[in-house]
Amino acid sequence: MRGPSRDEREYARAEDTFLLEDGIAGLSGRAALDIGTGSGYLARALERSFGLVVATDINLAALRAQTFRAKNRVCCDGAGALRGAFDLVICNMPYVASGPVEVYATDGGRGGVEVPLRIMRSAIPRVARGGRFLFVTSSLSRPDELEALARSMGMSTRVVSSRKMFFESLLLMEASRA
Repeated sequence: MRGPSRDEREYARAEDTFLLEDGIAGLSGRAALDIGTGSGYLARALERSFGLVVATDINLAALRAQTFRAKNRVCCDGAGALRGAFDLVICNMPYVASGPVEVYATDGGRGGVEVPLRIMRSAIPRVARGGRFLFVTSSLSRPDELEALARSMGMSTRVVSSRKMFFESLLLMEASRA
């Protein structure tokens, strides 16, 4: 049996990665969390301006093969294995509508929202008072459901920026805790 190819181990940086990178530019603080870190690209960017950065991914092969090796890597689903609070939590959500989830990096499950909702349920409790959760999703993946969940968990939400693609818009959203 062959091992996973590079494409199966690591999500290639694309427009959604760069949208989130623009969103974290200029932010700094004590601690940050990158959920679904993949290549480690965004975690490494956070390491320049946060005292502690933790990078999680459900895919152990991706963590082992990181192009941009994050210092603190944890293999877990979302933030489920973590305790404590972070000033900033980021996630480039897997938002492509799919049946069963086969590709962790992209498949969002039913309606493209099943996996993002699960990630949010683990991420939002890790956001410190005065902190924020930045995440990328698609206009086709029911962002209103993500906003509703964040609000039900005591967060205020807003769309920070968007990028028009062929048949969708990529949305950079923020859920913040007062």
